[in-house]
Amino acid sequence: MRRSPTNDCRIPSALFLLLGATVLLAGCAAGQPDSITEEGDSVRSLYKWVFGLAVLIFLAVEGAILFMAVKFRRRKNDDGSLPPQIHGDNRLEVVWTITPLAIVLVLFVLAYQNINDLQAEVPADEIQALVDQDKALRVDVTGLQWVWQFAYPDFAWQNSEGDMSPVKILGENTNTIPETAGSVPTLRVPLGIPVQFKLHALDVIHSFYIPQTLYKLDAVPGRVNHFEMTFTETGIYNGQCAELCGTSHADMRFRVEVMPADDFFAWAASEQAKGETSALADIAAEEAEEAAEAEAANDDGTGTSANDSSEENTESATEDTSGTETETNPASPGEATSNATDTGSGVEQADQVLSERE
Repeated sequence: MRRSPTNDCRIPSALFLLLGATVLLAGCAAGQPDSITEEGDSVRSLYKWVFGLAVLIFLAVEGAILFMAVKFRRRKNDDGSLPPQIHGDNRLEVVWTITPLAIVLVLFVLAYQNINDLQAEVPADEIQALVDQDKALRVDVTGLQWVWQFAYPDFAWQNSEGDMSPVKILGENTNTIPETAGSVPTLRVPLGIPVQFKLHALDVIHSFYIPQTLYKLDAVPGRVNHFEMTFTETGIYNGQCAELCGTSHADMRFRVEVMPADDFFAWAASEQAKGETSALADIAAEEAEEAAEAEAANDDGTGTSANDSSEENTESATEDTSGTETETNPASPGEATSNATDTGSGVEQADQVLSERE
């Protein structure tokens, strides 16, 4: 007897469906990097919950489809009549209303807990107390087209202008300095110590993303976003901007070097010492320049005063001679004596000459 075409295609179609589902599910699990932070572990747990619920929903929906396709398939002895028609079922409507609501609530609670742990704002005095004990670190991250800049406010020194300058890692702007294309800044962080990040943007929205942390956050102009991470694995990892921010968006990359805590604090202290040395050198250079300018000004004043004093003495001598010869100006000898007596330093002479000219 000839087999039905429907029966011939049933098994290959089912196998194709199962193969496709297997590939899709494998794709969802593949490509997830290993977490290098404590917070990333909690994010991965959230991924597992979401993935597990998605698998359950997939199996329920596909199972129902396969069940109905098999149970209500067309048979050889069908007379063409329709099966019993059911219009509405209160129990089913309650189930498919309550079930999605419960799933969404569970995911909301889990996601909120993760976000709250990552972005919880710690009071400044508590952070400072931890920083003073080397139990925490603050890092300011600034994004601009198209480069990242990192600053460590806990390692700062007073510059020549009296302001505090932190240790900074400045990326090269490959848009304005083409020869530096390909160079990326390196963000150094300690192992096992909480790091408080503050994100800033100077122009457009950027997104700070380190794939191995399983987390990213936008840097928005006019707003400071913050989050905390504790790194658990040493090594060098790549980071990037995950928000299309302009023509050179692809160049907005950076590296993260997770170092043992002792090595990190030694590096940071060394960079701070370099900054302090540079600041002292700048202050000394400015003081030397000011002293040189003051000395030059004094030299100019002394020369001018000497010349003016010489001219004044010459005039006084002439007047004294004239008064002695004619004996008609009794005040001349007094003026000569006064001029001779008032001869002193160059500054005093200059002041005297100016007052006499007035």
